[in-house]
Amino acid sequence: MSCAQCGSETPGQHGPCALCSPPPLSPDPSKAGTLTVRPARPDEDTAAGLGAAPVRPAPALGPGAAFGERYTIVEEVGAGGMGRVYKAIDRLSNSSVALKVMSGPAAHPEARQRFQRELALGRAITHLNVCRVHDLGEVERTPYISMEFVEGQTLDDLIRSVGVLSTKQTLAVARQICSALSAIHEGGVVHRDLKPSNIMLDRVGRAIVMDFGMAYQRGDDHLTDAGAVVGTLAYLSPEQSRGEEATFRSDIYALGLILYEMLSGRRPPGDGAPLPLALRDRSDPCPPPSRFAPDVPPRLDDLVMLCLQRDPRLRPESARLVDTALAAVQDGQSVTGIFSARSGFWRAQRTRLLVAGAVLAAAVLAWWLWPPPPPRAPLSLALLPLVYTGPEDQKYLRNVVPLLISDRLRNSRTVPVVPYTTVRTFDGSEPVDDVAAALGVNVVVQGTLNVRRDGAFDLTLTAQRSRQKEPDWSRQLQAASGSVLDHVDQLQRELAAGLRVAALPATAPRRRDALEHYLKGRTLFDGWDVASNARQAEEEFRAAAQADPGFPEAHAMLAQAEATLYTRDHQDGHLQTAEEAARRALALNSSSPEAHLALGVVQLARGKTAEAKETFEEGLDAAPADDALLRNVARAYAALARPESAEGMFKRARDLRPSFWSNHNELGAFYVRKGRLPEAAECFLQVISLHPTSDTGYSNLAAVYILQGRHDLARPLLETALKINPTPEAHNNLGLVHYATGHFADAAREWQAAIDGGVHDPITFSNLGDADRQLGLRKEADQAYLKAVAGLREQIGKGEADSEPRATLAMTLAGLRRCAESAAEARQADERRRNPTGSYYLAIAYAVCGNDEEATRQAVRAVEGNVISDVRTNPDLHRLLTQPALARALAVK
Repeated sequence: MSCAQCGSETPGQHGPCALCSPPPLSPDPSKAGTLTVRPARPDEDTAAGLGAAPVRPAPALGPGAAFGERYTIVEEVGAGGMGRVYKAIDRLSNSSVALKVMSGPAAHPEARQRFQRELALGRAITHLNVCRVHDLGEVERTPYISMEFVEGQTLDDLIRSVGVLSTKQTLAVARQICSALSAIHEGGVVHRDLKPSNIMLDRVGRAIVMDFGMAYQRGDDHLTDAGAVVGTLAYLSPEQSRGEEATFRSDIYALGLILYEMLSGRRPPGDGAPLPLALRDRSDPCPPPSRFAPDVPPRLDDLVMLCLQRDPRLRPESARLVDTALAAVQDGQSVTGIFSARSGFWRAQRTRLLVAGAVLAAAVLAWWLWPPPPPRAPLSLALLPLVYTGPEDQKYLRNVVPLLISDRLRNSRTVPVVPYTTVRTFDGSEPVDDVAAALGVNVVVQGTLNVRRDGAFDLTLTAQRSRQKEPDWSRQLQAASGSVLDHVDQLQRELAAGLRVAALPATAPRRRDALEHYLKGRTLFDGWDVASNARQAEEEFRAAAQADPGFPEAHAMLAQAEATLYTRDHQDGHLQTAEEAARRALALNSSSPEAHLALGVVQLARGKTAEAKETFEEGLDAAPADDALLRNVARAYAALARPESAEGMFKRARDLRPSFWSNHNELGAFYVRKGRLPEAAECFLQVISLHPTSDTGYSNLAAVYILQGRHDLARPLLETALKINPTPEAHNNLGLVHYATGHFADAAREWQAAIDGGVHDPITFSNLGDADRQLGLRKEADQAYLKAVAGLREQIGKGEADSEPRATLAMTLAGLRRCAESAAEARQADERRRNPTGSYYLAIAYAVCGNDEEATRQAVRAVEGNVISDVRTNPDLHRLLTQPALARALAVK
């Protein structure tokens, strides 16, 4: 198969490989689809819609009652204003779910909209401490939502049963609530109804925030009239009680109430009167929780009272900061300095007690009431493609202008600039706030370019911070003739000056034909408009360097292309060419990050580890704020078998720009290839938290769960990914889930969708044949198998040394009942370099043909290589699970 990014031949994989972004999972022990990193892009709304038919209230349902064709009621577990909640069995997945069924006063159009919004917001947040929402549907015009069922009790029940939680218990639960609340807020959602009865504690102590019925996303319609009070009265913030808009700090107030209640067993202010704290007179004092629980540490006392400030500006800025303070309390450290002056309540109070003189006291009081605005966040930048009008033959300028400006600004030692290979998926007209959130930056540069047929052109560029109405910098450029490329150097210097970035040295103007070849090379190498191909890219970069020998970027990218080709075929000629091009680029521009990267790859491939490390560091010194360069260095280490160094570089990229989802995604992909699945899952949860409107995080987290055999968790994630962006890879992986859980018709449907979507990997055709065979559809199965055989023979004909294609062929031939041919291929596969996935395929081949002894031997090899879930769940291997050797291997794992 051809790598989807570099065009090189890869053994049996569909997707990118080696130095591409990110590398494929192979030879990871699983049939799970390749993890893919898709650039940030505007995503479509994923909320499921309901028709406008009138809603019918649902009667109470008893144990054993059927709810539609899919659910069987086990018991009622709760009820509220929106409806009843039941524990139910989902007969499709044979798993327990919670069903929220609309009933009673909720049966009106607004409640229907709330259900829709609850689904959308619940799905937008995937986090271990947030209840997973699965689906929205109707049964006889009664809407329902299905969600994760949690075995355990509510925090409210726990407080009522034990009275007061210890400080240790409180901190453990509160930090999990903060983690959930951080994910919710980072998704742009305000919960608005945070309270102990909406927090579940499962049997292992995991806290789970529930119920998005009152939540809303900032900027959306609230389904609430202006001035209306929304939420549970006892846990309202003062601003909510006045009918003002709830904010993230309103949820922080509710968190303070929950902390108070856990520590003291009472709702503040602790006098038992029914009037909630938010509605009390401002002068009515609220004692700290230590008044009722003397063991509460003073630092925790202060933190709770800070969260309960009536003025939201004086509360902590975020749940993440509250969690940081709770961690400090846990470790016995001071929380001073964690919060900014804007939320520094107790520090301001104590300062005012120490000052002397009326003037000084007044000054401190003014500072406390009207704190200075927080300092601006450090600058981070993304340049979008230009919105272009004009002749088609000059349309390439919409990319080449921001590309060149980006490449030059990357050499700044102060400004992280998003690589243009990531940004180019935008069309240039998106809202600044959306782009900034997707890319993890705070300044977005957009522009328009109009080229007229008489040679004149008009260019506008604007740099604007997110959440601001006025731009930081703008420039209009008009010319009656010439090329806009003649002005690129001037534009980048003016932009740098406008953003107060250190001035960059001028560069020589470039020939138009050289720039055209360079842009084509970048398009091919980075995979912008077509599947990337390093071989064709190398030709374009060589042509650019020949057209303009003084063009350092062309030589540097030629070096990178040659170094990438070496990682494919290991031909020394590529190393020699890469080194020559890299040194030529460095002679022209000693600070070229790409040239240092290519030269470091050459040195690493030649075993010059110390020199390679020094070269990589020189490149990073040239562009210290460039997380993309760090990722490239990490990929180089990974491709050349230096996993410890690769991990360090991936982490440096993440720490440099932690708000950019792709840094977490690539680190997660690295962990998957190393079999470190829990760490990978944490990375992909961060991807979902940072970029919830992208399918990438959901698909990749699902792949981890598939590898772990947690198919019940993988399925809803893949369904969410498909609703956001129906990729062939997600269809393929969902097919794996259905096949592993015995839903063969669903598996066949998903694999056919993957094939229809463009997946031509023989393994997918073989998988489809397996599903049809399990369904007894021999004709359809044979057709799929024959297509797989043709593709596999083509791979094998290219001389691949790995055993996996032959093992796959043996498995496929067994499905065709051609067992003699299957055994011959299996023997050849066994003689070659084996990997655990190949052993798994051979186990299936032998099992289908009735050779249980050899099938067991291969299955044991697969399990020893950590292919565990597939061996356990494959229906062709079920009868082998009781074989002593395989049972022992599985028991050890």
